[in-house]
Amino acid sequence: MGTSVSRDTTPDLALSNQQVTCVWRNKQDTQGSDHFLIELIISGPELVRTVGRAALTDWPGFRKLRSARNTEDTADLAEERKINIPHG
Repeated sequence: MGTSVSRDTTPDLALSNQQVTCVWRNKQDTQGSDHFLIELIISGPELVRTVGRAALTDWPGFRKLRSARNTEDTADLAEERKINIPHG
């Protein structure tokens, strides 16, 4: 059972369908996490689909802004710190 310091572990899931072959293997590397990296190898017909833009949050910048503004309302701050990554 988890505590206020550590939580129960939840499983990592990977789902596929019959149109692809999916193989996974444990990389035996945690990179400092409490989870091992899992490599998924997916083979099948190539699908090209545009799904939009990914956004990465600059968390150190976010924390610095939050501290400078001395606010708990973080919605606007989070939006300011996003970096849009074009697809493709």
